[in-house]
Formats: sequence, C-alpha cells, structure tokens
Amino acid sequence: MSMAIDDGFWVGVGATVAVVFVGLVTYKVLKKKRPKAIEKVRKSVTDAKAKTAKVAKGAKEAFREGYESAKKKAKAAAGPDAETAPATA
Repeated sequence: MSMAIDDGFWVGVGATVAVVFVGLVTYKVLKKKRPKAIEKVRKSVTDAKAKTAKVAKGAKEAFREGYESAKKKAKAAAGPDAETAPATA
C-alpha cells in the first residue's frame, strides 16, 4: 500500500513539473510571437487585481461598520447596569 502512495506522489510531482514546463515554454513562445497579447493579459490581470482589492476593502469596511453597529445595539439592549452587575450562573 505504501508503495502505491509513493508512486502516486511521484506521478503527481512529475505531472506538476511537466505542466510548469509546458506553461513556461508556451509563455516564451507567445512572448516572442505576440508580445502585445502578453501585455494585454498582464494589463487585464492587473486591472482584475485592483478591482478585487477595491471590493475587498469595501467589504472590510462594511463588515466593520456592521460589527460596530451590532456591538452598540447589544450594549444598549443589555442596559446600563450590564457592565457593573455581577455575573450570575
């Protein structure tokens, strides 16, 4: 059983190396033959990254505002004596 796992591992490593090699060769060929296409893809990836960062920042701010609001509501619902009252079991 252990031998099959080892063989599977090495097959996976070999497949990963092959995919990286093919991708690198394809990139080099495209870079020589169609440099504008490579630049266009780079630009679109950069734009997508910027849009994703903007959305993530907005989501983070919205979460923070919602959390602060919920915290205030919970504190108000607990009443003014909630902080000084002894805890009961």
